[in-house]
Amino acid sequence: MGINRRLLRPVAGLRRRLRHIPAMPGLRRRLAIAVGVALLILVADYFAGNLSFPIFDSSADLGLQAFIKDFYDSDSDRPEIYSVNTSHDTALAAAIEYGDTTGYVAVSDRFRILDFLRIAARADYRYIILDIRFEDTLRAPGDSLLFAQIASMPRIVFSRHREEADDDAPAPRPECLDAISGRGAFADFRSTWTDGFSRYEFLQDGNESVALRLYSDVDGRSISPTWWGGYVDSDGSLCRNMQFIPFPKSSSESIGEMGEIRHRYLGHHVLGMNTPDELRQQLDGKVILIGNFDDDRHDTYIGDVPGTLIQYYAWKLLQRGGHKINWWLQIFLFVFYTLSVLAIISPCAVYRPQRLFMVIVKALVGWSLVFFILKSLIYWLTGQSFITLIPALTFTTLTILTTISATRRPQSTPVPPRPPVPRRSPSGAQKHPPHKCPSFWRHPTFCK
Repeated sequence: MGINRRLLRPVAGLRRRLRHIPAMPGLRRRLAIAVGVALLILVADYFAGNLSFPIFDSSADLGLQAFIKDFYDSDSDRPEIYSVNTSHDTALAAAIEYGDTTGYVAVSDRFRILDFLRIAARADYRYIILDIRFEDTLRAPGDSLLFAQIASMPRIVFSRHREEADDDAPAPRPECLDAISGRGAFADFRSTWTDGFSRYEFLQDGNESVALRLYSDVDGRSISPTWWGGYVDSDGSLCRNMQFIPFPKSSSESIGEMGEIRHRYLGHHVLGMNTPDELRQQLDGKVILIGNFDDDRHDTYIGDVPGTLIQYYAWKLLQRGGHKINWWLQIFLFVFYTLSVLAIISPCAVYRPQRLFMVIVKALVGWSLVFFILKSLIYWLTGQSFITLIPALTFTTLTILTTISATRRPQSTPVPPRPPVPRRSPSGAQKHPPHKCPSFWRHPTFCK
């Protein structure tokens, strides 16, 4: 019993010290405010992130982080890809407007693509992304033969765009193009006015994107909207329709580490240096990407990335479940937001009188730096990004308002708390010193 009492004596002393610390007034009210603000930020981040135009996104500041992350995170998907570059294989197509030929434009050579697809049809390929634009207003030689070959092949998708679905097109749709209309999927990209491409939209105006078509055909999954404006995966998981796409650094490079060309030219490399049997063996088990890898490039946070690769990596993100809500990340952000709001509105915080301009600058710079560091850490650990503009502006506004309110509040004479009665040992010596206010307790109501 003596040993147990000696072990419990420090605990009893700590309890007596904590009992004399006065309770913080209005704690429940401030906690409710902090929880409410944190929930509003998370909800606003979800709905703002699903907007068709990512006006709040700030992924351009992840360029350095992506470059550093690439040193230890290799591109494991590269061996699965067989990319075919059509930029050097062009032909002239007639531009038709209201029944008249207005000129000629350069398009991808239909006969070259047809020769390649005929060889690929005999291979055991996994899927073909044909990022070639077939417009209603263009008539190229070999269109009917190419469209017939596409219609006869399984596991193939070609790119479409929103303006092609316009009923007021200046030229009627050719019948041969109607035969493959079901093989098309939307491939439009949304960009901000400063950062270029940032996020991928899976359902584009209610239509399947190229990445979502692969997710449906290869993986048997889909994304559907809800009645309240959200999106769910086919397994019932809450997900996003607009999602940040993590690219490996190699996706912006045309030359590999060993000096090889990453995207083989259709006429010179693919058809010119391989026999049909050799090419068929190379295509077995591959995801074949056909597109203009030299000219069809989009500005991203790691540099210019070909649009065909953006479609591919958007599908790989769907396969990994990266579009689904990461609840552990949401819980972490909720706790971080709650504690941050409590720290701002706490009566223990010290706000010194200063000019309003300096208050705004310090709050804006401080919170921007905090969320830049937080965003970088989350990207390194999870490969995901979140919109930092919403919490940064929220906390900056709260800091400014709280500072102004605290510095303009009239100072009242604090009432010192009644000191506790110290206990004395039987010998008359003081056993427990009187309670002193902790060093972190700065509010004049509690500490004199």
